[in-house]
Amino acid sequence: PFDPTLQTEVLGPHGQRWPLRTAALQGMRAQRDADGDVSGVSEALVSEAGSAKPPQWLLHLRGAELGLDRFEGVDDPAFASVPETMATSPSSTTVALAGDLALERSGEDVVWDLRYRTSYETLAIDGSRDEVADDWQLSTSLTLPVVGFPVVGSRHWDPYTEVRFDSEYSPVDATSGTTTTVQSDLSLAAGLSAQAGGPLDLLRVGGFVNRDLANLGDKPSELGLRTEIEVDVAVTPYLDWKSSLDAALWARTDDDDATDLRLMSKARTGLDLPLARWLELSVFVESFVIQGRVPTTETFGSAWTLGAALDAAGAWQLGRPPVRAAPDEQDTQEEP
Repeated sequence: PFDPTLQTEVLGPHGQRWPLRTAALQGMRAQRDADGDVSGVSEALVSEAGSAKPPQWLLHLRGAELGLDRFEGVDDPAFASVPETMATSPSSTTVALAGDLALERSGEDVVWDLRYRTSYETLAIDGSRDEVADDWQLSTSLTLPVVGFPVVGSRHWDPYTEVRFDSEYSPVDATSGTTTTVQSDLSLAAGLSAQAGGPLDLLRVGGFVNRDLANLGDKPSELGLRTEIEVDVAVTPYLDWKSSLDAALWARTDDDDATDLRLMSKARTGLDLPLARWLELSVFVESFVIQGRVPTTETFGSAWTLGAALDAAGAWQLGRPPVRAAPDEQDTQEEP
């Protein structure tokens, strides 16, 4: 099913998957049989660690948006003086899409993902076409909770590493840009990832090395710092406030030019209204901030988008065998 309710499971004494309720009952019954009474059950539950949760594989659709708009204008010079925008605006077509799909493996020892993110939007007016957004990223990351440690308070921090390829579907427009080569950036990042909990879904802080594969002979490897944040706050039972930030700061090199960035930040914040288990209505604001490395681009540049969209999201658990009850729980009912 789409976006299923995933049942909490633990490993039984012989590696079988048990529901949490079954494992708890079996543990208490085993302690009762060993002691001959129930006096030691509560003490054993407090002092002994529970069984490890089995690894879980998910195909996770984090979000999918599609928009199509066609405006057919009047296109008649006789109405050029009419004080009405729709009477004088040229015909136009807008196509927009965005997606975020990941294959994820979660466990108490290793967390891994393979993720594809994309955004594309075009605006066509009178035969000319402009790209408003054009980007796709393929990344894989590995986090190791098994060797994590507390840094601030009780929150656990785990080492992580990520390989990311950042590109686009078409080259920069030669009439407005400075290059006609397709963006091809390959980066390797490493740092610390905070354990998710409460409103915090993701917090990563680390360094990275980046290489421009489209200019291997002209550009050196670049070093920098990167942070990623994802927050989800339940404002009401029917309204969520979600925010995200992906920011990078590059170090300077001896070969900097007008195409190199010192800072790039992409942020989004918005309110989501669930319409179904797999569908949300989102009203959002997105921002894009950049700064260059040479005197002509050292000023800050920014762009922003205000919009609304229907977001589809969900998850499928992969390779999950049926959950088996304990032998003595089959054909029995729970006592009141």
